[in-house]
Amino acid sequence: MSDVFAELVGSLISAEFIDGGRIAQLWVSDPDMPDEREEFQFSLGSVLFADEDSSDYLPGTFLVGVRTGKDDPWVVSRNEEARLVEENDDLTSISFEYDLPLVPDLKATGRFYERKGPLPVVVWELSLRNASFRSLEIGELGFPFALNNFCEGFGPGDDETSRLWASRAYVHKFIGGGASYIFGQRMTGNGPGLLICPGRETAWEFYHHAQSSLRSEHLWEGVPIVYVHSRASIEREGWPAWKNGHSSRTLNPGETMVAETLFAPAVTGATDRLSRALVALKKPAIRIFPAAVAPYNVGASIEVASPGPVEFDCGESAQMETDSDESGGFAFLKASQPGEVRLDIKPSGEPPSSIHLNFIQEIETLIKARAGFIAERGGQLADYLFLAEKNAIYPVASEIEKLESFVDDELFAKMQNPGTLAVAQEIDRQTGMGANFGNSVAHAVVLNLHLAMFRIASTYGGAARSAEEYLRFAYGTAEAMFREASRFGSSRTGSLGIDGSMEVCSELGELGRHDEQKRLFERISNYAELLMDRQLPWGVEAATDTSPFAEAFLYAGINDEARQAAILQRAYAARSLAPSWWWYGSDKRIEREAADNGEACLAWPTVANSRLFFTMLRRDYSQ
Repeated sequence: MSDVFAELVGSLISAEFIDGGRIAQLWVSDPDMPDEREEFQFSLGSVLFADEDSSDYLPGTFLVGVRTGKDDPWVVSRNEEARLVEENDDLTSISFEYDLPLVPDLKATGRFYERKGPLPVVVWELSLRNASFRSLEIGELGFPFALNNFCEGFGPGDDETSRLWASRAYVHKFIGGGASYIFGQRMTGNGPGLLICPGRETAWEFYHHAQSSLRSEHLWEGVPIVYVHSRASIEREGWPAWKNGHSSRTLNPGETMVAETLFAPAVTGATDRLSRALVALKKPAIRIFPAAVAPYNVGASIEVASPGPVEFDCGESAQMETDSDESGGFAFLKASQPGEVRLDIKPSGEPPSSIHLNFIQEIETLIKARAGFIAERGGQLADYLFLAEKNAIYPVASEIEKLESFVDDELFAKMQNPGTLAVAQEIDRQTGMGANFGNSVAHAVVLNLHLAMFRIASTYGGAARSAEEYLRFAYGTAEAMFREASRFGSSRTGSLGIDGSMEVCSELGELGRHDEQKRLFERISNYAELLMDRQLPWGVEAATDTSPFAEAFLYAGINDEARQAAILQRAYAARSLAPSWWWYGSDKRIEREAADNGEACLAWPTVANSRLFFTMLRRDYSQ
């Protein structure tokens, strides 16, 4: 990486610039603790991929695509060189002239400076002037942000994994016009965070990840690139159009356009602090209730905090009620049928924004439809768990018969030892019998299957076995999980059946089987103590895996509330609040086994970790 040749020092953000005017070091201080200088460095260090280096995509980089006629090819260039033309004495303002060798008729200058206010912000004003005697069409104006989300280079063990979590960040994003943002969130959930968003009269319409960064073997999501104009990108790459559309802009001779980017510190935590930072910057802050994916007969509420009234438009795709005042606006949408709905939001004095909702069938309808499919066509162990849970709520005699046949003919015949109740992780192809009894996840699935059958027999009846017998199976499976799985490394990864195990304890107590209840609770408590003695109590199999958070959270609740709060904070850090249905509520998940590199939206830990958040809502509301 090149040497530093310029520096900007702000109240809470400082930057060191290398050639091209790119930011090699981007230090952010916590706005809640400015005097303590709790800092974090957000720019990515040097990472090689294909024939490129991550320094080609650092903050401060821009990509511009130009043509002179509609039938001409797009010519794309980037700021590989820059000249320092101004640097004030207190280092709070700095200006560059950029060299764009492939498009010499386009003159580019940039100015970085701090804008004072309740939340100090660093502003990057990029000016593009047409210095030729003919019109230029700007079909691409993109900004890469290579941030510190690269998760390789760390060894095994708690110390190295702790160092990874302390020194790396998640990159959350929302791309939808003037309200767009990129949010760098430390993986630990600690502050500070980094908010990057478009400034005045600027909007982001499209994004993708740098293709060369995704072709590498590295464990990461790649480098995000956001676009003010993206028509050239789509046409050049042959990509299908994205949901927000793709624009270009024509600059007449002598005309100048300005794109503004804001860099601001953000407080982080278990609640939505990002909205506070957006409001402080006079940017729209959008929140959705109850979710961006919701039953069409329930609808969704959208709240927009903005320095002025807001207009809403969803076309004919949904019924809408709105309200607006000087502090923003509110809309309630209810669709007439399932499907995606785009809501356009126009805050006063700001570029418009768009969010995307997905309305689905009623939850009960979807549950019953999937259960019917499983009952008709069969499935895997997890499918029968779903069928059992469904029949504990919506019982159907024929489906209960299918479940009991599965327990007798498949589960006990091939997967679960009827004597020890240990559960196999896999079926041996030669013998057709179970093998590898040390996996806690397999035990947890079977434990919950027996629990669901217990509830069916307790309430609806109609099962060949009694409720007490199914509870005995559930208890024995929990015992086998702690007994068998502990031999195969679950002291590192946790035993993922604690939620069901605690329910078994409760039901044993209700039936007066206190000796078994005490024995099982001791098993759970011993595991909780063992896990909480570790530096990383969530016990991940992969360093960036968020899937065990929920179980570790429940273990910590037994005797370590402080650790429970730390786990909750990490879980919130991994979860997006971007108001588009493919991002909202989605957990980050980065793994080598993924079919494609890039961003995994609505990855499977999202569902498991939802239990963690719902647990926080458990209280006696009558008090």
